[in-house]
Amino acid sequence: MLYLINKNNQKNEEILAQYLSAVNDVAQNNNALALKKFEMVYNSPSGMLEVLSLMQIIDITVAEGQYKALPKLLEEILALKLDATQSLIIYSKALTVLEIAKEKNTLSTERQAKFTTDFANKVSKLKVPKRFIPNKNALLIGLGQTLTNATPEVQNELSATVELIK
Repeated sequence: MLYLINKNNQKNEEILAQYLSAVNDVAQNNNALALKKFEMVYNSPSGMLEVLSLMQIIDITVAEGQYKALPKLLEEILALKLDATQSLIIYSKALTVLEIAKEKNTLSTERQAKFTTDFANKVSKLKVPKRFIPNKNALLIGLGQTLTNATPEVQNELSATVELIK
């Protein structure tokens, strides 16, 4: 059993080293190499590192102006099987991607609406810890949803916060 634990820790350390190496490549403006490394980390079963790698892939894709890849990235995000907290993080990034796709006219109006609805449905079903409910609510508002249990003041405050973030 100890062998398996050590072997698992070694694999996690290798994934973390690959991720940190990719971050260093970004800092050195070597996006092509960083993207390959982030993709390797993303394709490994690494939980939060998977989320972080996908976020970095999105950032590099946007920085490189490869907007036609945004729909594929949105589909990737929708297909992820993560815990509620990790999902909340990556769905927040998806909101940013949806905004960029809208701004750059990457998606048809129908496809934009479908992605927005799909993300709103996923977010609304998340069972997040109580301390993350405001984040979930802000994300729902960002996706165009109305909160049923919120007072108009809370709704307006969250809407103003979401607009500042955009």
